[in-house]
Amino acid sequence: MKQLTFPFFLFASLLVIFVYVLPLPVMAEKACTCYCAVESEGATSVGDLTSASCQDTCSAAGHTVAAWACSSDALPSQNVYCFTANQCAAQKGVLDTAQPAECQPGMHYCFPKSNITVDLSVAIGALQEVGNLGEYMESVYVWMIGSAMLFAIIMVLIGGLQYVLAAGSGDVGKAKKRIMNGVVGLLLLLMSYAILYTINPQLVRLEVPTLPMIRRLSLISDYSCGYLTGDWGTQSYHTYYGAPQDSPYIPQLINAGEVPYVVQKPTDGENCGSVAEVMTDNFGADVLPEGSTCMFDYCPKVGNRQPRCVGTGLSATCVLCEAVTPANEMGVIPSEAVCGALAAADEANANGDPVTKNYCFYTQDPHMIVSGFETFLLATVPLTIKAIVAADNTLDVEEGTCASLSLSCGSVSKCEDYDNQQVKNDVTDDELDDLTPNSLAGSVNIESICSDDPCRVGAKTGTTCTYEETTAKADCISR
Repeated sequence: MKQLTFPFFLFASLLVIFVYVLPLPVMAEKACTCYCAVESEGATSVGDLTSASCQDTCSAAGHTVAAWACSSDALPSQNVYCFTANQCAAQKGVLDTAQPAECQPGMHYCFPKSNITVDLSVAIGALQEVGNLGEYMESVYVWMIGSAMLFAIIMVLIGGLQYVLAAGSGDVGKAKKRIMNGVVGLLLLLMSYAILYTINPQLVRLEVPTLPMIRRLSLISDYSCGYLTGDWGTQSYHTYYGAPQDSPYIPQLINAGEVPYVVQKPTDGENCGSVAEVMTDNFGADVLPEGSTCMFDYCPKVGNRQPRCVGTGLSATCVLCEAVTPANEMGVIPSEAVCGALAAADEANANGDPVTKNYCFYTQDPHMIVSGFETFLLATVPLTIKAIVAADNTLDVEEGTCASLSLSCGSVSKCEDYDNQQVKNDVTDDELDDLTPNSLAGSVNIESICSDDPCRVGAKTGTTCTYEETTAKADCISR
């Protein structure tokens, strides 16, 4: 053991020197753009600072940190509670006028409209419908208070009658007690309401707090980086190459004296959903407010079909029409605007005659939402969705779905051929003549296709495509 004393002492000495004596290299902390949450002004940049300096700077000015952005997707404009006017309108909300401290200047909270009502299966007095649970509970509370007061008054009247009838007997004491109990009960009811109202009127109004909405996933449109720079992948941002619209900043369309916007290249590439900061506008000036962002929306074609970019950041993905169904994994809510934007481009030959006509449309028709036995049931029983479809599918029908119809005009030689064209999505598929025109069908159905005759078979055969509906079925026939 004595032989180990010196080596052990030497090792311990070296350890102390390296740990406590020699200075250790300190890695410099990264500096990122710091935004302070300034009341009534919004998120305000105070320069590039470290995380600790950002916190100290905002605290010294009496503010909290709105964002410490080391990448474009961490900028205040990416806060899911902050909306532009267009984004709020797209979600059918009401844009608040106050400027939230944590939002980019010009962005506000968006609140749901309060005019959505629900019919009561059992009316409460004259109340037939309510807008929220608070209104319902308040009505029940007022009804119960009124009923209890009426009961107390009746007890007082009964006690008075008992007092009159018992004037010559020994039951007068019971009558007085009944009257006293009724009066005390009435006073307690009145006092309880008065005390609650005095403490806080909201205690008897039972108003449900209004919470701001969360910005949901949506199609990237005019604010896309490709639209601003005029680039769609390696081509120009033009519908001819698959872009959702023609950008005014592509070389063929840009006005004299203007230039495309300049955006900061994202580190994860110019992929669907990548967020980039907009540096200069179409006149070369700095973009205000500072921290304005855009998102890349390029999606490569899948065969001859063009997906669209939905979502932001890591949640963004390129989707086809068929994937936008009720409660889909992407969180995209079906709507007429979303479905219409997902339609693939039509194809025509050199003479301009249609080769393929593509549709992506919004529908609530249960044929495109349920399948299997329920589809058979819907085909054989009169359509009453709340009586036929299971409870969970009823919600899906009310939400609706996107559906795809691709007409190959080479296979449509007569009007009757429209009947058997396949309408599909990721849930099910069905023939076009099963989508009869009604309040749930949507803008594309057997009647609309038959009347429009998109493949021009009527002109080729010298007939007119006519929609005909009987009690048994609906058809497109040649006349």
